[in-house]
Amino acid sequence: MSIQTQIGLVSEHNVIAQCFARGYGVLQPIGNYLPYDLILDVNSTLIKVQIKTLWKDNRGSSGSYICKSCKAGGYRSQKKYVLQYKLSDFDFGICYNRDTGDMSIVPTVVFIKVGTFTASRPENAIYLNAWHLLEEFCPHQLVV
Repeated sequence: MSIQTQIGLVSEHNVIAQCFARGYGVLQPIGNYLPYDLILDVNSTLIKVQIKTLWKDNRGSSGSYICKSCKAGGYRSQKKYVLQYKLSDFDFGICYNRDTGDMSIVPTVVFIKVGTFTASRPENAIYLNAWHLLEEFCPHQLVV
């Protein structure tokens, strides 16, 4: 098992523990072929969640915590490729910070739009530990 897989599993288990502590039901798919990691039962609403680990980007002076908002890529014919998520793949991304234990709860539309989610950007501060977004989520709102 690679170190990246181990880090990802630690992040998933920390998110699961936080969800249990909040009284959410947690369903975990068998296998690793779906575009989401968990399904949460929040107030009888099922929510698909993709979990990512934030890591410290030391390339600049800011030391921001970031994560890639794309699927793992690979190589085909010696060319690297990256698979992008679609809006229908999951409802929220939860980005776990291993250093602080904080979690950013990010709607998919925001998460997949940026390519790389930066937790320390001022406009993303509203997602820090924003568990209320899950509790207020209504996937089938009618527009009149």
